[in-house]
Amino acid sequence: MKTLRSVDIIEFLSVKILDDLEKQHNNKKVNKYGLNHDFIRILQREYQYMYDEEDDEESMEPARELHGHTNMTITLDDGRRCIFHAHPNLHGRPWYDWALVGYLMQEQDGGNDNVTMQYYPSKILGFVTVHGTRKVAVQSAHEPMNWEHLENSFFVRGQLDMNFEVSFILIPVTAIVLPLCVIPNFGGHLGEYIVLLPKTNWGKYFSNNM
Repeated sequence: MKTLRSVDIIEFLSVKILDDLEKQHNNKKVNKYGLNHDFIRILQREYQYMYDEEDDEESMEPARELHGHTNMTITLDDGRRCIFHAHPNLHGRPWYDWALVGYLMQEQDGGNDNVTMQYYPSKILGFVTVHGTRKVAVQSAHEPMNWEHLENSFFVRGQLDMNFEVSFILIPVTAIVLPLCVIPNFGGHLGEYIVLLPKTNWGKYFSNNM
């Protein structure tokens, strides 16, 4: 397996590593910022996957550098430009935004494969650029969210999926559909959250319910 030469963390410091990304988490220059441990684990997994293929290894283009980002500006489908943050120490505290992420899901129905788009609330853990491709690391919810239900109820409850192999993933930033306003469900179980209806939709909600 090839060795990753460096990881360039924007707004942190460029730090050399020799064996794996876990050493970055324990590096004193980085650790004062408290890099998200799950973000590092995702990069470790994806990095190993990229280099474990034995066939035609010489033709593979190695990712000698990962460029990490604490925020990224993304153009949404409706044309709006939105800044998403994934920062361990912004204004003195961790700041990890949430987004609604779209996934193409394949389901079998009577022997036929149906492909549908489902939308999952997801916590953003970090951003990387590899070979010019922008990607985002997220932890997704256990169940998809029905947007119409949110519009009618003003808020919906949910649960983050704690299965690392299934729901901690690295995806293209184009999978992000919308920013979400999410608060922890204080007093609830680990990973429980509440999604609030975006402020731009409040007028329609109150006019329909008054």
